[in-house]
Amino acid sequence: NTARQILIYRAMEWKLPTFAHLPLIYGADGTKLSKRHGAVGVSEYEKMGFPPNAFNNYLARLGWSYKNEEYFTMEEAINWFSLKNIGKSPARFDRKKLDSVSKYHLNLMGSNELVKNVISFANTEENRLISNTHETILRNNIDTIRERSKTYKEIIENANFLLVERPVIIQHGCSDLLNSKNLKMLQRLTLELSNVRWTVQDIEIMLSSFIEREGTKYKSVAQPLRVALIGQKSSPNIASVIHIIGRDETLNRVSDVLKVKNE
Repeated sequence: NTARQILIYRAMEWKLPTFAHLPLIYGADGTKLSKRHGAVGVSEYEKMGFPPNAFNNYLARLGWSYKNEEYFTMEEAINWFSLKNIGKSPARFDRKKLDSVSKYHLNLMGSNELVKNVISFANTEENRLISNTHETILRNNIDTIRERSKTYKEIIENANFLLVERPVIIQHGCSDLLNSKNLKMLQRLTLELSNVRWTVQDIEIMLSSFIEREGTKYKSVAQPLRVALIGQKSSPNIASVIHIIGRDETLNRVSDVLKVKNE
């Protein structure tokens, strides 16, 4: 459209600016960007939970670069920017790279700032109210949770084991791990959980000893226990989960499962 814009400027007798253009943005496969590549409005990425500074960082790198810098703040981008560094070849929108940039910026945030942003996201985008009690638990464990997260949304998803109410809802496809053999194993494990000193290290030692006595593998104990406690197969380290939830809540969640399955 530049040629037409120049004609308009001349017709209106306006001072002609210097025009500069960023290269086109293609999909990761090198074809024209479309919705299947992620060509949606910025508000959609806000709903996905990408921090604004991370999204700005990623967009700034599409068609422009400064040395080999991949991660930076907007202040740094402003200081570094030059038309000379605008590329000529089409840029590619790569969702995996966006995830990487987002994770970097999440790790860059202070714990208090991150918790504040996560709670704000939960309230505005998910219509979910985080109680003061859950906020405290989240704040105390945010560093563990952020290790496995790339967005605010994923932080909330990975913190669900902290925020669920009893009885825990077992996700589809996980119930098979609570068969009669594993339930009996959880009954034996309950006694160990009742008496262990409540630190992550002691819980890990107890689990290792229990697994050795059972003559089984770590996964064979951790997976059924994880499903009983949080209703899903994946979570942070199971000893950390147990420690975070607390002794009473851990025993109560296991007890809920044993009661339901034995009825």
